[in-house]
Amino acid sequence: MQSGKGGEVRTLFAGDGTEEVRTVIVTFPPETVIVTVPVGVTDEATDPGTVDIPDTDVTTAGPEVTEKPGKGYEYTMHTYERSLGGGSTASFTYPRISGMANETLQTKINTLLGDITEYDFTSAEFSKDYADSIASGVTVGYRVDECDVTLINSAFMSVRWRVSYNRSNADEAYRTAFVHHINLSTGKEIKTKDIFSDFYTVLDLLEGGKMTRVESTDGFDSRSDFSSLLKNMRARVPYSVFPPVYFTSDTLCVIVCSEHQSGGWAEYSVPLADVRHCLKVSP
Repeated sequence: MQSGKGGEVRTLFAGDGTEEVRTVIVTFPPETVIVTVPVGVTDEATDPGTVDIPDTDVTTAGPEVTEKPGKGYEYTMHTYERSLGGGSTASFTYPRISGMANETLQTKINTLLGDITEYDFTSAEFSKDYADSIASGVTVGYRVDECDVTLINSAFMSVRWRVSYNRSNADEAYRTAFVHHINLSTGKEIKTKDIFSDFYTVLDLLEGGKMTRVESTDGFDSRSDFSSLLKNMRARVPYSVFPPVYFTSDTLCVIVCSEHQSGGWAEYSVPLADVRHCLKVSP
C-alpha cells in the first residue's frame, strides 16, 4: 500500500507482466475509484510511436529516457490552487503515476502532466481575456471539475479533464473538456493526429448514429446544432484539428464540444474493435 497527502493507492492484484489485468483502488477523498489496469500487452501494442508536444507546451529537458513495458502503473490525483489576482483563482488537478523502475522517466511524465493542465488553461480561448476581466473588476474562476485516467497500461495513458470557467458578470459557467495521451515508455505526449490513420471513418460512424452517447452536459441538445458541429469537425481534420478523444480498455470515445457561449459537451463511444483499423496507435 502506498499513501500520500490526501490520497492512497492499494494494489489488490499486482501483475508481473504475464497476467491479463490487475485491480487498483485509488482513494482521493471524498471519492474512491476502482481501476482495472491491463498488463502484459504485446510488443506490437506497446510501440505507438510518439511526437513531441507543441513548442508552446512545456517539456522536461534532458537525455532521452525509456522504460521497457511489462507492467501497469498506479496513480493518485494531485490538486492545487493559485491566485489570479483580484480575488480570482484557478484550481488544477492532474494524475501522478508511481511504480516505475525508471524514476527519471516517472518524474518526467509527472512534470509533463502538471504542465499540460496549466497549458490547457492558458491556451484556451476563454482564458485569454481573464487578465482584462480582472482589471475591470470582474472576478473569474477556473476549475478542473473532474480529471479521469480513462486508460493506463504498460505504455499508454489517456487522461480526460472536464473544466469550468466562470465570471462574476455571467449567468453561468463555461464548460468544456480536454484529453491528452502519454507514451509511458518515453514520457512524451502523443498527438491525436498521430493516433489515427483514418478519422473520417470515425466521423461517419458518429454521423450515422453508430456510436453510443454515454454522457452529456445539461442542455447540450437544445443549445447545439449537432449536424453543424459534425460538419465543422470534418472541415478541421485536414488541418490536424481534432475533437478530444480518449480510450478505455475496450472503447474509443469522442467528445463533441458545443460552440454555445456556455460551452458544454456530449461523449460518444464505439467498441475499439470496430475502429482499430483506423488507428496508427493501438493502445
